[in-house]
Amino acid sequence: MSVQVSAVSPPSASRQTAGVLSHFRRCYQRELKANLDAAGSMELHLTLDSGGDVAGIRHSVRGNLGTCADCVVGLARAMRFDPPPRGRAEVSFTVNFAPKS
Repeated sequence: MSVQVSAVSPPSASRQTAGVLSHFRRCYQRELKANLDAAGSMELHLTLDSGGDVAGIRHSVRGNLGTCADCVVGLARAMRFDPPPRGRAEVSFTVNFAPKS
């Protein structure tokens, strides 16, 4: 099983996205138990408020991820980042899910 985060923008958000990778992996493991064909990717675009909390989220799903996608969105909503220097910020990243690496 492979779960990877890539294309993190801005790069300074890499630490926070790496911190939730194991949680994303658990979402995918649960989905694989119900659906052996689960695979795909998600693009997430987070809007951060002045405190670094996620104020909004947009996402798109490619592939067959079932409830894994809802689980990942829930985790992304709970992420916390360093306070943005200009009050609000956007963070974008892609999460790839594959049964075997």
